[in-house]
Amino acid sequence: METLSERFEKRVDEILAQYPDYRRGIYRHVFRSLEKAWRRGSAESVCCVSVTDLVKDAVVPLAVENWGVLAPAVFRFWGVETGTDLGKILERLVQFKVFKRDADERLEVLDALDLREIFLERLKN
Repeated sequence: METLSERFEKRVDEILAQYPDYRRGIYRHVFRSLEKAWRRGSAESVCCVSVTDLVKDAVVPLAVENWGVLAPAVFRFWGVETGTDLGKILERLVQFKVFKRDADERLEVLDALDLREIFLERLKN
């Protein structure tokens, strides 16, 4: 029987075959961030988390936890420099049925996020 990790990697293979503009690592990181948020909270709170909160409270903090001041450089290496990039990644994870999202949730809200500023704020703490 195929593990969750193996199914995820197959989905990422499919995403990268169609959209090679971001590296595999960012998809893994976003997935781990959601897993960590899920373990930290109740299933209900994770189901209802906004994409903005996911980025600010899970994606960026996990990156800082893993790579410290190098976290922004790791994201740039993966091809991610803006909130718009993260929105595209999340949209692809939804499109390829890795994640589900509320039909009313608009990923365009990530366009307004200043990822650099979020990293700087997190690194100060």
